[in-house]
Amino acid sequence: MKEYLVLFFAVILCVTDASKVPFINKCKVEDSQCLVKSTQSAIPTFSAGIPELGISPLEPLLVKSIDASTGNLKFILNDVVIKGLKECVAMKVEFQDIKSTPGKIYIKLACNTTLDAQYDMKGQLIVPIEGKGKTSASLSEITSKVECELSDKTGKDGKLHIKVKSCTSKYDFKPNSKVHFDNLFPDNEVLAQSTKAVIETNSDVIVSELGPPILKSILDNIVKNIKIFLEKVPYEDLFL
Repeated sequence: MKEYLVLFFAVILCVTDASKVPFINKCKVEDSQCLVKSTQSAIPTFSAGIPELGISPLEPLLVKSIDASTGNLKFILNDVVIKGLKECVAMKVEFQDIKSTPGKIYIKLACNTTLDAQYDMKGQLIVPIEGKGKTSASLSEITSKVECELSDKTGKDGKLHIKVKSCTSKYDFKPNSKVHFDNLFPDNEVLAQSTKAVIETNSDVIVSELGPPILKSILDNIVKNIKIFLEKVPYEDLFL
């Protein structure tokens, strides 16, 4: 899942059509330092959306509903607002040309994000838990490392384009995550306060358990933009 988050920022780094994306400069495929700088400079503008390319905004990212339930817990998020993607930091970008066999891309990206939503929860999460109302979370210093296999394809314009075949990824985050739930156990204030104390001291554990479905929902939106981007921008406009 994280691979799409990182690849999303990788593919935006090299468009040259000044009428559409004047904030981008092309790089040679082997120039990793240039790729990092170009990716970094493009992230804020690209996250805001590029209507002329059909790329929707990702800052903030609005998601109608996310089901992050587990076997022991019902956990539904609605009206989700995610912020912070425009401030991600490109730490490393490497590209192996699709003209070789196979083409590959490797990206290392660091992000701090926040989430606000309405939640509905009942079940077991470290301790028995129940509530419905507002929730917020901050995820600090998430580092994603991704390697994707690429191939070439012919676009509708008859020109060479990039196709993503498969990706592998891993991620880490430092123990700085924070999670808050309003209206826990609305009929039992004592239980609500004791549960909040447990959550405050175990936020990283909670994020590790409930985070993957949330991240997948984020990345589904990013993947949609990647596919639109790759369909409309030919290879010759991406690299020197």
